[in-house]
Amino acid sequence: MISGLSGSNYGTIWIDVEVNPSSGCSWASYSHSSNCDYVVELINAIKWYGKTVGVYTSQYEWETVMGSVGACTKANSV
Repeated sequence: MISGLSGSNYGTIWIDVEVNPSSGCSWASYSHSSNCDYVVELINAIKWYGKTVGVYTSQYEWETVMGSVGACTKANSV
């Protein structure tokens, strides 16, 4: 994605964490822990390219995907 945006003027890359009811596109197929690990992996990859990253979600979506509102605190520290 970042390579495809080469030459484009953009700021933050946003990771949208929300429930997706479509079959084959659901966080529900994975554990809360693996969902957290995946988001952290995305954050680290974006930062590796020197880009600014943000996470867009709601309390409901985060709780549903991560297990609780206080879960996946390691996403805050990367």
